[in-house]
Amino acid sequence: MKQSTARTKKRSARPIAVAVLTMAATTVLVLPTTAQALTGNLHVDKNNASCSDLGSGTAGVPFCSISAAVAKTSPGATVIVEAGTYNEKVNVGKSGTSADPIVIRNATGATVRISSPAYGFTVTNQSWVTIQGFKILNPVGYGVNLSGSSHITVTGNTVTGAGSPTAGNTKYGIIVKGTTASTITGNQTDHNSDAGIALTLTSTNDVVSGNTSFANARQYVHAAPGIDVRASGNTIIGNTVYDNEDSGIQFYNGAANNAAVNNVSYNNGDHGIDALSSTGNAIVSNSIYGNTTSGITLETGSTGSVVRNNIVADNGTTKRGDLWVDSASSSGTSLDYDMVNQSGPGTLITWGGTKYSTVSAFTTATGNETHGLQGDPNWANPGNADFHLTAGSHAIDSADSGTPQETSSDMAGAARIDDPLTTNTGAGPRAFDDRGALEYQPPGVDAPPVAALTVTPDTGLAPLQVTADASGSTDTDATPIATYTFNFGDGTTVGPQAGSSAQHTYDNAGSWTVTVTVTDTALNHSDATKPVTASSSIEYVTNPGFETDLTGWNHSGKVSTLTRVGTTSHGGGFSALVSNPSSSQISCGLVDAPNWVKPSATGTYTATLWVRARTAGKVLKLTLAETKGRTKIGSNTGHVTLSTTWQQVTVDYTALQPGHSTIGLAASIAKAPHGACFNADDASVQRH
Repeated sequence: MKQSTARTKKRSARPIAVAVLTMAATTVLVLPTTAQALTGNLHVDKNNASCSDLGSGTAGVPFCSISAAVAKTSPGATVIVEAGTYNEKVNVGKSGTSADPIVIRNATGATVRISSPAYGFTVTNQSWVTIQGFKILNPVGYGVNLSGSSHITVTGNTVTGAGSPTAGNTKYGIIVKGTTASTITGNQTDHNSDAGIALTLTSTNDVVSGNTSFANARQYVHAAPGIDVRASGNTIIGNTVYDNEDSGIQFYNGAANNAAVNNVSYNNGDHGIDALSSTGNAIVSNSIYGNTTSGITLETGSTGSVVRNNIVADNGTTKRGDLWVDSASSSGTSLDYDMVNQSGPGTLITWGGTKYSTVSAFTTATGNETHGLQGDPNWANPGNADFHLTAGSHAIDSADSGTPQETSSDMAGAARIDDPLTTNTGAGPRAFDDRGALEYQPPGVDAPPVAALTVTPDTGLAPLQVTADASGSTDTDATPIATYTFNFGDGTTVGPQAGSSAQHTYDNAGSWTVTVTVTDTALNHSDATKPVTASSSIEYVTNPGFETDLTGWNHSGKVSTLTRVGTTSHGGGFSALVSNPSSSQISCGLVDAPNWVKPSATGTYTATLWVRARTAGKVLKLTLAETKGRTKIGSNTGHVTLSTTWQQVTVDYTALQPGHSTIGLAASIAKAPHGACFNADDASVQRH
């Protein structure tokens, strides 16, 4: 490999993504320790003056660091990180489950930067974890490092400047080592000192989709690609890779039986897509332009390869040309339905050392590309990275949809569509698929609507009520959208209906895919999907922070009173105040009536409440009581001696008749004098 300087110019790319304490009956008077696992939503906000890494991560008293929150997770936990720059490395040492994954994500709309002296995120020997929405800046090590894990999702992150461009110090933006059944999707990796994304060792059954990877460079040697695959049995689909020092995508040294589908690769310093000493790979329906050495290369024993439905234009004009297969890679290799073009002098195809300037000559000599095309693909504006086809392109309606890796939609998620002005010359079940990564959308044609879907919230605690909204769906032709049908993935379907939104409640924990089918008046339709995850944790506390009113709460006893005050609070702006208006000593209490857990479920319930007193010294009891009708089945009580500062009181209770009883929460002090008894805030009930 030759020496090279970094290619740092950022082009106007159009990246397009492809279309979830069992205790004895004693009192707990202290904050949770780092050994205790937590479920539900765990909040992180370093800029909150009340943050504490020793707490339980409520919105009012969040963790100060991501690492502290992650250390306390258990299956079903979602770590929500508020805006800020976090100078830490995050080691994920916990696993979720398929029904209750662990999610670590930015708060909605928040910009969360990780400026790490070592690495961003490391996940080793874990499973069912999602890392979402972080900007990882200039780590000395890898931005995201997955090792020996499975079912990991890395989505919507940006990794910039990993490692150092000096020998022995280069690092990938995202590395996947010996990790299976995982998804790297919708990330941006740029200006890293090695490949933007790398799959190595025994990583298999992984999907790398919808990522944008550009300007990655070792600088001291010509070697850093956009996506580097050194493992077998993976899918690289719908990515945009450009201006990388080496190839856009490479299968390297034994990376067998992978598929590169619907990718756009342009202006890279070596190949658009390269297979070196890697057998049985499929390179299908990619758009490849302006790469320095070649468009697609199969070299050094990359036998048994399949190259189909690609558009490869103006690559390697002074070197290998658009398609290049060396003599050690031709055995069992098949090329067909590709479109190649050189707008100026240059080689179209090189096969086993022989160069061909026409497709017909190549076909006659080798028997390959019997349906190959030679000519201008009529891209909209390749110089400005717009690789959409325009009217009249011979790439339209001419691909082989029977190719096993061919998809029913393009890299933008648009359905394959038949252009009525173009004769279908393709093959397979759809004779109208287009070559390349992007399907031509003819104007004025009765095309299917383009479905769009949001689900809010997409994670939370069961029972989880979500709103599925498809109002962003579009159909600009003469047959407008008529109906929306929502399939919530758990056997519940709403519609078809005229309304573009629907609500649904997931009563139990689990992960599902919500699908909307949008149908126009001509019965054309398209789908969009979104994942949603409900986790088991909080069973039922309405208005836990008293931020709106006193809904869901009442005082106990005939004389005590309950008011909502804003003069003091633990989290947010308000708390509840229980008072004694009489001149006698009475029992002051707070209950969550009528919002008991209905019905109870198998497991241990943990109730927590933050409390303080105007005058210290009284003992407050926190009780969980199980009842059936008017019969009390059992209860447990925790105690805390009140002080004038906020403190947390906790109690556990294991249901004796799950499914047939209710569980209520009560806090009280005995023999309270006239005046304010206690303030209460940030209540929760969790089931383990």
